[in-house]
Parts: sequence; C-alpha cells; structure tokens
Amino acid sequence: GVQDAQGNAGTGTGSSGNFSIDTRPTVVDRPPEVTVTISDERLTAGETATVTFTFSERVTGFTKDDIDLTLANGT
Repeated sequence: GVQDAQGNAGTGTGSSGNFSIDTRPTVVDRPPEVTVTISDERLTAGETATVTFTFSERVTGFTKDDIDLTLANGT
C-alpha cells in the first residue's frame, strides 16, 4: 500500500514506465556530499594540477568563483 504525506491510505491504481527511488535521506536530514581530488599532490613552483569536485547529487550554480583559495595561498 501507499500513503500520502499525512498518512492517508492511497486509493485507485497506477502504472508507470521505468522509475527510480531515492533511498537516501532528504536534504534536510543530510546535505549533499562532495569529494575533492587533485591530479598532483606534490607541486613545485610553476606546475599546475587539476582539481575535481564530485558531488553526491546534482548541484546548480557552482562555479570557480565559489572556491576560496586565499587561506591556502593558491591561485
């Protein structure tokens, strides 16, 4: 059976094509997670590395301007 948000039992029938169910807690319970990796952890002056941000769910509005490197003296 199914219930609505107030706990009322659902009625009728329904059908659907493919679908997925997100079993993770809601954003209220657990915010998105991010994994940060760097292609070279031992840089010397003049070298560069790629930093990759991998989020646990879709994120919108994230740009390079959101990254603060001032504390690490990075550019």
